[in-house]
Amino acid sequence: MSRVLVGSSLAERFDLRLIRSNVRDSNADKGRWDAAGILRVLGTALKLALRLMFQRPGLVYLPLSQNHAGLARDVLYLSIARLFRVPVVAHLHGSMLPDYLSRRSQSTRRMLMGAIGYSARLVTCGEALAVPLRPLFGDRVVAIGNATPPDALMPTRERAPSETIAYMAHLSKAKGFYDVLAAAAVVLSERPDAKFIFAGERLDIERNVVGDTAAGPGWERFENLSAHHPGRVRWDGVVTGQRKLAFLRSADLFVLPSYAEAFPVAILEAMAASLPVIATGVGAIPDVVRPGVNGAIVKPGDPTALADLILRWLENGPRRAELARGALRTAQEFSVDRQAGALASLFTAVLEGKKS
Repeated sequence: MSRVLVGSSLAERFDLRLIRSNVRDSNADKGRWDAAGILRVLGTALKLALRLMFQRPGLVYLPLSQNHAGLARDVLYLSIARLFRVPVVAHLHGSMLPDYLSRRSQSTRRMLMGAIGYSARLVTCGEALAVPLRPLFGDRVVAIGNATPPDALMPTRERAPSETIAYMAHLSKAKGFYDVLAAAAVVLSERPDAKFIFAGERLDIERNVVGDTAAGPGWERFENLSAHHPGRVRWDGVVTGQRKLAFLRSADLFVLPSYAEAFPVAILEAMAASLPVIATGVGAIPDVVRPGVNGAIVKPGDPTALADLILRWLENGPRRAELARGALRTAQEFSVDRQAGALASLFTAVLEGKKS
C-alpha cells in the first residue's frame, strides 16, 4: 500500500522517498528469525540512518508489523528515528498490539511502550482499533481506513448465475479458512451446482505478535472436500495482478470469516469487483461491511450461520444484485485519495508541530 500512496495525491504535497522496511515477501516466512533476515534488517536500518543523517526528512512514516520479529525490527527503526530526532507517524495495520503488550513482562512492556510511544501519531485502520490504544498512547492515536487499490475497481457488469463463492486470504485458522470448508460441505450438499474457489498462501504456522498459531484441523480437510465434490472446490494458490482480477470476476459472493483482523484490503478488492461480502465483525470490518447494504456480518467460528447465509443469497438473485451494487459503491467510497488526504492532514499537523 505504501507504493500506492507514493503514486497518489500525497506525492503532490510531499516529497516522498520510499525505503522498503519489509524483508519478507511470503506470509509463511514473515516473523521467522534467521541470519539472512537479520542481515536484511540491518541493511535497511543503515539505509534509514544514512537517509536521516544526510537528507534530514521532516518525518518518517512507518507501517508497524504484526509479528514478533517484525515488531522487533520496527522498534529498531523507531529508535533510529528517535536518535536523529525525526518525528514518526507509525501505522498499525494489525489488531493484536494491546493484547501483546498486556502479555509482556513489566520491563519489556515499558521498553516497547517507550519505543512505540515516540511516535508523534499512531494510526489505526478504524475507530474500533483505536479505542483500546488510547489509554496507552493518548490522543496521538488516529483512525484512518484503508483504501481500495485503484487497479481493483471494475465496471458494474451482469453476471451469469454461476453460484461461485470466493475466499481470498492466506489459508489458515485465523482467517476462518476451515470454517469456510465446513460451510462449503453444507452448501454443496444442498446445492451441488455451487462452487467454492480459494486463493491465497497455505500457512501451516501463522506467526503474529501474540504467538505462533497452528493453522487448524489439517490440510486433508480441504483435500477430502475437493475429492468429494470434484470440480466444485478449487484452490488457485496466490493470485496477483490480472489473475486476481479474473479470480474475483468469476465469483458471485465473497467470504472472509476471520477470527482477528484490522481492515483487510481483500474485502475492498472483492467489493471493487461488485461482490457482496460475508465477514465477521472483528477489527474495523464493520466500518466497511454494512449489513443490508453491501454484505452481512456473522460471528467468528460459526460455519452453520455462514452456510445458511450463503444458501439464502444463492436462492435470491435480485437481492444479491442489489448488494453487489452497494459493494461497488463502498469500494469507490474508500478511495486512495480519501486515505491520502487524511494522511496529508496528519503529516501537516506533525510537521507544523515540529516547527512550533
